[in-house]
Amino acid sequence: MRPRRSTTGSGRTIRISNLLADFQEHSDGIHDAISRVLASGTYILGENVEAFEREFSSYCGTRYGIGVASGTDALTLSLMALGVGNGDEVITVANTASPTAMAILNAGATPRLVDPSPDTFVMDISNIENGMTSRTRAVIPVHLYGNPCNMRKIMGFAKENGIFVVEDCCQAHGACFDDERVGSFGDTGCFSFYPTKNLGGYGDGGMIVTHSKDLAYKIRALRFYGMEDRHSSQTRGLCSRLDELHAAILRVKLKDLDAKNERRRENAAYYKERLRECARLRFQEEYAKGMNVYHQLVVGVSQREILRRRLLEKGIETAVHYPVALCDQPAYRRYSYNKPFAVSRYLAKSVLSLPVHPYLDPDSLQLVCDVIQRCVKGGRQRKKV
Repeated sequence: MRPRRSTTGSGRTIRISNLLADFQEHSDGIHDAISRVLASGTYILGENVEAFEREFSSYCGTRYGIGVASGTDALTLSLMALGVGNGDEVITVANTASPTAMAILNAGATPRLVDPSPDTFVMDISNIENGMTSRTRAVIPVHLYGNPCNMRKIMGFAKENGIFVVEDCCQAHGACFDDERVGSFGDTGCFSFYPTKNLGGYGDGGMIVTHSKDLAYKIRALRFYGMEDRHSSQTRGLCSRLDELHAAILRVKLKDLDAKNERRRENAAYYKERLRECARLRFQEEYAKGMNVYHQLVVGVSQREILRRRLLEKGIETAVHYPVALCDQPAYRRYSYNKPFAVSRYLAKSVLSLPVHPYLDPDSLQLVCDVIQRCVKGGRQRKKV
């Protein structure tokens, strides 16, 4: 499969992301949106935030959307609204980004770290079962790198065991499982609009989506000092609001999200086809009913730093998401419970993110694959952990 040709090109350096090209594609609409907001005189929780909440929640297939200041706050506020806090445990995977576990701590609860699947790199039912205790109140499945978890099984398990599900969709805007958008399965779905995301702004921002009117009401109060009106705080809350400027910009970019995701998928398919004979290279696997939107295209490879160096010599940027598992970070070591975390630690040492953004041209993709093929030649595939 040949990827779609971009008119932008990648220049002499093939970047891991291309935020400038993304801005240039949307610049007219973005400048117009910014001008309208500035001329309106309303900059916080105005008509653009309300419109974007409706549009994004509808896109996700949920009834309500609540704009907040970041994806981390989205996770924290979700747990607070569900009543998860001091004395409670929340299960999540040890190979995710720090904000997932930090949100649990910020809500006053305790992270219960577990290994992901060695094939999909995301949570599955066996992970949750291994982490369950009498104190478990919630689980945060992370749709890591844009790859959706098996939400049917996770929701079934959660219902049977009476625990909440807060989906971490911060890397998975538009991803689907069983033809339904991620974020629409759990009690809440949490998104980040950090600039590098598939739907990114030009600073921090986030969104919580939910089917529950009661939860939406609670979260709206919690994001605004616990106020149910503008004059009286009813409970402890945060100052966590999505601003009008970013809401207006994100409304412009939301219209093209599916097309951009499709380009990412086409680029990923090209890599998989070209590199299928590289036995020492392991791609993140997808569930049969899952649709990965490839926030990152992540491969597992031995001697990762050698490959990174060879790619950089040819002007090809890569990244490592994430080089230190949560169980080995000082803030979270106490929550590892002396478990081996063989999968998380193996992934931390072996995963490499390749350029997959929608502005790559065919020549750039071909060059990346050529360099990888020369560097990673055959050999026996490393055993799965």
